[in-house]
Amino acid sequence: MLRAENPSVKPTDPPPPEPSTDAIQRSWARCAASGLAPDAPLPDVAGPRTGLAERLDANARLVAFAQPVMEHLHRLIARSSSMVLLADDSGLILRAVGDADFTSRAARVALQPGHSWAELAMGTNAIGTALAEQHTVAVIGADHYLERNRFLTCIATPIHAPT
Repeated sequence: MLRAENPSVKPTDPPPPEPSTDAIQRSWARCAASGLAPDAPLPDVAGPRTGLAERLDANARLVAFAQPVMEHLHRLIARSSSMVLLADDSGLILRAVGDADFTSRAARVALQPGHSWAELAMGTNAIGTALAEQHTVAVIGADHYLERNRFLTCIATPIHAPT
């Protein structure tokens, strides 16, 4: 049915991938219900990173405790074309530590401090979906709702307490 309703999809185009888990299916449903289109272009990310300084101040204790853990984790996975991110409870990325070859690719989809990765902004993704589901989530390739993010493989977990 989607092909008939979307004139830009040709009959020879493969159907969109199916979400792989219950959490991913719920996320896709939330994204669709919000009106987010899988082929939506990335909003202008060249503008100012609104509110990052204020969010860093509000989360200063979390950032202070998390930074050495993030650096240690990154050392363990260094040279794997990856990065470690810290986001606040709204999905705004506060800190990033990563391999230079990957951080430049990640920046092209706004996967960097100051940008929100909440589901309503970036579709199904590990950060936003883990926050919505309130448990650890892996979002692998085609599980991402937005086509532009399907090159990513991500795992996120919400932090509920210092322990």
